[in-house]
Amino acid sequence: METEKCSYCGASVKKENLGGHVERVHPKRSRSFEARPKTVSKSIKTGSSFRTHRKRNIAILSLVLLTVIGIAVLAFPAQNMNMPGTNPGPASPGSIEQFSYLNQQVSRCLWGANMGDEMGYTNWINGLADDTYLQGACCNPMVATDYQNQISELSNYTSLSSLIAKDPYNIPSQVAKADIAGGKLILTSDQQSVLANAATLSKENWCCCQCWSWYQHEGLGKILIVNYGYSAQQVARVIDLEACCGTGTGPMRMN
Repeated sequence: METEKCSYCGASVKKENLGGHVERVHPKRSRSFEARPKTVSKSIKTGSSFRTHRKRNIAILSLVLLTVIGIAVLAFPAQNMNMPGTNPGPASPGSIEQFSYLNQQVSRCLWGANMGDEMGYTNWINGLADDTYLQGACCNPMVATDYQNQISELSNYTSLSSLIAKDPYNIPSQVAKADIAGGKLILTSDQQSVLANAATLSKENWCCCQCWSWYQHEGLGKILIVNYGYSAQQVARVIDLEACCGTGTGPMRMN
């Protein structure tokens, strides 16, 4: 039995009867007694604290789950994007049949993007199987006449076909690997100036965005300057012919 002493007379009274005792024995004090703050039992405090902590833990757990789900949603498309294939296409470069086939492919700007920098893209290109092709336009749809003109002009570089792709929308991975290797070349100050001027003269710099193609074309530019003595204008011409961004209008396909 839990008792409590009356603060007015000192009598020990059952805790639940204390109010009645004050009202009967100390009627003049009853108002002040009723005005006293009630003591919250330890069990109530504990229950309230438990509920508070439980709500907080649920909120934290929910936030963690949402974060994990968000990461998974973002990562899923990247892992399931169309990757370089092994089918070189149904016809010869420049033909309508080949154009129709390649225009349905999407050369993703984000291929290898999780690597994030030049070294990452270099490792990604070098990790491609030798029988694969980087196909399609990476940003805009292809235009048949522009595609045919590129193929026609590139036929002048058949002696360098191991470095300059015959079809910029159907690049053998071995050519891409040879080009990307040029990134390791050490240029003199004069050669570096030629390289910088070539990027300025090119319509899209090394590419319309700094993706795998950017580093491939920059590597090709270094090779043409260091090993073949190309001028800035000559390099820019080759890079423009090798452009794989697409020349059509419409929604960008950078995804």
